[in-house]
Amino acid sequence: MGSNSRPAKISGLRAPMRRRKPRDPAAPEGAEKTLRFALDPNDCELLLARLSKAGAHWTAETKLLSLYLDTPDCAIGKLGFGFGVRRRGDVTLNDTKEALRRFARGQPGVGGWSTFRHALSVAAPTDARELQKLLRGPNARQSLKLVYQSEAQQSFWSLPFGGDASLVLEQANIVNGIHTRLASLTLIYPENAAGLALAFIATLGKSVPLRLTGETLALTAYQTAGHSDVATPAAITPRLTADTSVAAAFQAIAHAAIDHFLLAQVRVRRLHDVEGVHQCRVALRRFSTALRLFRPLIGGAGAKAVKEDLNRIKSSLRAARDIDVLLARLAGKDADSAVATVRKLLEARREKTYAALVDVLNAPGTEDSLLRVVTWIEAGDWTADAARAEPIGTFVQRKFSKSVPKFHRRCADLEEASPAERHQTRIRAKNLRYGAEFFDGLSAGADAKAFRKRLRGFVAALKKLQTFLGEENDAEMAQHYFARLAEDGDSVRADAAAVAAGAALAAKLRRRGKRQFHKGAEKAREALFDTKPFWTGLARD
Repeated sequence: MGSNSRPAKISGLRAPMRRRKPRDPAAPEGAEKTLRFALDPNDCELLLARLSKAGAHWTAETKLLSLYLDTPDCAIGKLGFGFGVRRRGDVTLNDTKEALRRFARGQPGVGGWSTFRHALSVAAPTDARELQKLLRGPNARQSLKLVYQSEAQQSFWSLPFGGDASLVLEQANIVNGIHTRLASLTLIYPENAAGLALAFIATLGKSVPLRLTGETLALTAYQTAGHSDVATPAAITPRLTADTSVAAAFQAIAHAAIDHFLLAQVRVRRLHDVEGVHQCRVALRRFSTALRLFRPLIGGAGAKAVKEDLNRIKSSLRAARDIDVLLARLAGKDADSAVATVRKLLEARREKTYAALVDVLNAPGTEDSLLRVVTWIEAGDWTADAARAEPIGTFVQRKFSKSVPKFHRRCADLEEASPAERHQTRIRAKNLRYGAEFFDGLSAGADAKAFRKRLRGFVAALKKLQTFLGEENDAEMAQHYFARLAEDGDSVRADAAAVAAGAALAAKLRRRGKRQFHKGAEKAREALFDTKPFWTGLARD
């Protein structure tokens, strides 16, 4: 066997291995980082051959059998955890039955078996206390059921450019009444090897299709077992300290947004899910907000290329979201013939729009774009800027002490603003809100509790203002949507009557009267102006 070849057959643990945790956006600067990629299990042999050819060295290999347990309604999975018992090496069917019986009796650690828990995705659960509470309930262990069995084979490879960069290939056979094969590749790299590690993956991806993912194989297995409501995606807030450098803070925030997108887009591809589309858009808007917030640090050709890479995805998401919003507005209307006609038109267009969106998400070009974005976050041209060492606490205090008073001045004239100006105010409110939310996980020392209370009050006030202005925007969007549809010519000729009915309904989505708008604007503005500045006292000498 050559030094970088792998064994033909596995029997238990073949070499020492290091256990890997999901990537933590809050990891200290210089700490080990990870990225996970999904791949077709049928491509694993080709991948292994390419790794050897590229100079990667096999270091370890193991078998791992895991029994994933959960309540009948998958309460553990919904908390974002995978939980169960596992054992390394070869295991028989009788072994698994006995392991489950011992677990129910509170004796899991016998015969090489041990309990485990882990995050189901990169969005690591923020608090394990709910899981502990669930597991300590009366007859908790006896109430848990086997969701699926995972027979995994893991092989570990060091990369050829030195340092601690490595890859873990995991192939799993999932059993839950049917057999499903899954595979993932995890890249582990230190910060100083990010460029080399990601370049290696980009080259590897030219031979073997790889797809960035935020899921573990465990979460994918839950979903293949029919549990699509497990670990639903939401915005991810990184944990930071006021002394974290601006560069490390931006990387954590940007990665969190991309991770959020990766988790949400899975739901769009698999389920054509309305909430999945919404969360995809939120994730990419948060990423765009991070680019604006840190613009002095990360501007340049690289940032411009990143924006261009994401624009095509944003456009497809916007088209799908517009239809979803219109259908939601129709849901509250009386089901007369006009409403039924318009709903039928929109549902037909939704099917086509979602199909086009899924094609965009599945396209190799999209995967290339996402990898370029991640590479830029980790090792882009901006990382050479000396200003990147500024403490994030100082940065936040300086930025928000200027941007918030400026936004207050803009809100002072809401009543006299044009619809276009109000729309821009709504966008700025959203960006300011996202910018503040990035720091909800900031550790502010002795005043952490007061800091978080002020920050969340500020965010809540911005959200109310955003929602107030958003109702106006939805009416405007509906009218523009059907106006564009009417001009679409051949593609909607057969639906001309439905388009006309839609335009008539959109016209009835009237904005508030002047007096009602003034009253609502004043209330939202006062709530915002009454908030206390959360950013004071964060600056570091």
